[in-house]
Amino acid sequence: MKKGYVVLLIVFTLMVILMLIPAKRQHTETVTIACPPDAVTRFMVFTQQWKKWWPGQKTGDSTFAYQNKAYHIKTILLNGFYAVTTDEKSSIEISFVPALNNQTQLTVIATTLLPYNPITRVSELLQQVHKKTAKELSEHCQSFFNTTANVYGYKIERTKVSLLNWMSAKQVFAQYPSTEETYQVIAGLEKYIQAQHGEIIGAPIIHIRALDATQFELMTALPVTEPVTPNQQYTIKQMVPGFMLVGRVNGGNYTVSAAEKSMENYVRDYKKQSPAIPFQTLITDRRKEPDTSKWITQLNYPVFN
Repeated sequence: MKKGYVVLLIVFTLMVILMLIPAKRQHTETVTIACPPDAVTRFMVFTQQWKKWWPGQKTGDSTFAYQNKAYHIKTILLNGFYAVTTDEKSSIEISFVPALNNQTQLTVIATTLLPYNPITRVSELLQQVHKKTAKELSEHCQSFFNTTANVYGYKIERTKVSLLNWMSAKQVFAQYPSTEETYQVIAGLEKYIQAQHGEIIGAPIIHIRALDATQFELMTALPVTEPVTPNQQYTIKQMVPGFMLVGRVNGGNYTVSAAEKSMENYVRDYKKQSPAIPFQTLITDRRKEPDTSKWITQLNYPVFN
């Protein structure tokens, strides 16, 4: 009989202890990511970008799954967001602030409410789901944002300008120049260089800009071992020794245009300054390859540092 009372007393004591444990369990993880805060903002603030970085499925306009739970975004700020599960028993809060050297300090706070059922409460205490959530999510964010290709769509690197001597040509069109028109200008430049016994040592580069609503200027150039004699149509261009941001993409004009916007974002995010206009290198000869998905274009953006 006494043993029965002892057992009941122990069970009662354990239940009291379990009930005295705060129902709200919270864990915080902070990491430093090698990505500027402006870039992180673009991914966090706009939910249409979440599918690129969130480690789960999008199940609604503002609902995302993670660890078999559906999280609904309740608040989005300029430096993070707050989301809760449908039953409001778990929540995730992510915030970030600028750090040194164009980096970002990101903090993940995971919170869960323990159930009243003592058996379930013990189970969840042992599993420490909130700690696992905060740790895994912070590590995932760090891994994603540390990779330039994830943030900007392709790998961007800084290199030194290696080709200094160029022969160039310009032509104005009444519409955005087509691939055929572009290569007609390039072909004319090629023939002129060859006629002057010059040696072409690389792929052509181009830059197209709108002069007004109805006129577009195509600038193209070819690298040479030594400049040849110029005329009114074909001129000498000298690259300034320095640094260049470069990145390669596969695809047609739409892909290249999107990649150029990403490069502009990179320049702004890292507060780069440029001494010259950006340009494209046509790695793939479009005259020989009609499949745009196989076109390789290198984007080049001169920078001071």
